[in-house]
Amino acid sequence: MQILDMNMINFRNLDDEHLEFDRRFNLFLGKNGQGKTSVLEAIYFTVTGKSFRTNKNKEMIKYGRHKMGAFVNYEDRIALKSISVKVDEKKKIYSYNRKHIKYDEFLGKLNIISFIPEDIELIIGSPSVRRSFFDYEIAQADPEYYLYLKSVSKLLKFRNKYLKDKNTADPMFEIYNSEFIKYASLIVKKRIDYIKNVSRLLSLNYRKLFDGEKELTLRYKSFLGELRSPTLEEIEGKIRKSYGEVKGRELRYGYSLIGPQ
Repeated sequence: MQILDMNMINFRNLDDEHLEFDRRFNLFLGKNGQGKTSVLEAIYFTVTGKSFRTNKNKEMIKYGRHKMGAFVNYEDRIALKSISVKVDEKKKIYSYNRKHIKYDEFLGKLNIISFIPEDIELIIGSPSVRRSFFDYEIAQADPEYYLYLKSVSKLLKFRNKYLKDKNTADPMFEIYNSEFIKYASLIVKKRIDYIKNVSRLLSLNYRKLFDGEKELTLRYKSFLGELRSPTLEEIEGKIRKSYGEVKGRELRYGYSLIGPQ
């Protein structure tokens, strides 16, 4: 895939701009505060719908304005395509080939990688930072995974509500719990498979660049421990067993104690 050009309107301190990109190499050169990082942020935002600098939409909107937008034209092996994101202080509107779509459909249309100094948190930060990073990376490559995450988040709220109310004897709790375990198992399986594939590529490139006799590997240690190559059924069985072991404590505390969330 190749980004060809983009338009920005009211994005941070940038003037309304149209940028065209070289197919091989692009260098942004300028003084501090002139908008180099903002250009990169605008590209990342248009492709992902997210910023690598802030979680607040209004911080990306130019001072004194109430709306912002960015539009990218790109090509893949099939055809020329476009994606865009329009933002006001309350919502985002996603478009693909000039047609409004939901974020579920928008995610993964065009994949992008950012690397900034703050990414050191992936190594020294909390597990939730790494989990969020890999969740997003997997979702870009596998839209189905994003739907699993949404399902688990929704079911977790129901599960916690029953635990808080000490109402787990209600038949509906078991229905929600079974669905939660089902989607939690799918998430864990996807994570294991993804980490395994990334680790294989990481080790291959490490040997090429540094040491042909050593390996650099990634391992996914979940709330179930480190699982090598489990089947989906094995993961589901382990999760169900784990919930059985913490059931008493969950009732006492009134919320879920384990899971992929």
